[in-house]
Amino acid sequence: MIDLLILIALVAAIVLVTARWKVSPFLALLGAALLGTFLYRIPWRRASPPSRRPSGALWATLVW
Repeated sequence: MIDLLILIALVAAIVLVTARWKVSPFLALLGAALLGTFLYRIPWRRASPPSRRPSGALWATLVW
């Protein structure tokens, strides 16, 4: 239940930041992604794996 509330709050924050404060949508999405990473307690190493791997292997580790 708390996960759904966090998701709704992140979407509302994106809309609010882009509509009211005229922030770039890219920056709003980036900020929401970083905030969501911390709120969902995803370990930082898993959220930003090293870029030495090819992109296919990178996506495979993020998905599975």
